[in-house]
Amino acid sequence: MTWVDLILKTESKPDQTIRVMKFVLDLSSPVFLAAFKENNFSNAASLEYVITGYSETVVKSAIRRLNGYALDDVENFDAEAIEFYMETYLFANEYQLTSVKRDIIERLIFWMSHLWHNDGSPLVKHKEDENYRHRPLFEQLFESIITLYDSNALYDLDTSYKDSLLISTARFCDKKKPGYVAEKCKSADEK
Repeated sequence: MTWVDLILKTESKPDQTIRVMKFVLDLSSPVFLAAFKENNFSNAASLEYVITGYSETVVKSAIRRLNGYALDDVENFDAEAIEFYMETYLFANEYQLTSVKRDIIERLIFWMSHLWHNDGSPLVKHKEDENYRHRPLFEQLFESIITLYDSNALYDLDTSYKDSLLISTARFCDKKKPGYVAEKCKSADEK
């Protein structure tokens, strides 16, 4: 274990740096650990590692969580918040950051519960996309989770894996309205 500072950069903002302790990433992620060994980072005094495919906001938020801070939360749960959580979940899944994934699952289940019980759920107001304009956020969140799994090869799709956003969502929905997931999947197959 080393205390070497590591500088993370993202493609989206290559001039911005995110300073982290290498050992935190080593302990938190087998993916980072393997990448650092492969790149022979153990002997370097100052290291840079570029993360591709994710925004600086997502990477910073996940790193803050690994350092013991709360995951950056959103005040207003809307389409932007759903996108943030989905991207952060993908990042955490790719780098196998279990604690970050758990936090996202907990937050999304909280929001699902809030939206489920709030009859006056706020509606999504997307001017660009007419299909989402009048759809309740719960529906959009549910569909975003399904799309996340449809569009990405997530290793936690295996039903024996306990830290799965999809499985947690299905359990939540089944408790609230038995058959909801099957109904949604059936209607998606018919389209």
